[in-house]
Amino acid sequence: MAVRRVFLRQRTTSAWPVASNPELPLNNAAGLTMTHGTAYNVISVVSILVLGFLLFMALFQPSLKYKITAATAESLNSPDFFRMLEALTDS
Repeated sequence: MAVRRVFLRQRTTSAWPVASNPELPLNNAAGLTMTHGTAYNVISVVSILVLGFLLFMALFQPSLKYKITAATAESLNSPDFFRMLEALTDS
């Protein structure tokens, strides 16, 4: 139970930078201090790590191995090639 209390204890943070005068309270625009627990911090860090991993995998995954099995004999300027290209790109 003590571990759970420590895990869920609240920490006070400020939405604004630290004031130059330490005697002034750190309040946000509404005059209230923002509080959140340690569980919020853990969930935030884990979420950022998962998103970073997914971004890394999306950018640096191995490329797909495309293989052209049968090359066509059409010229790149022929009307047949343009019709096939139009059909493949749906334009």
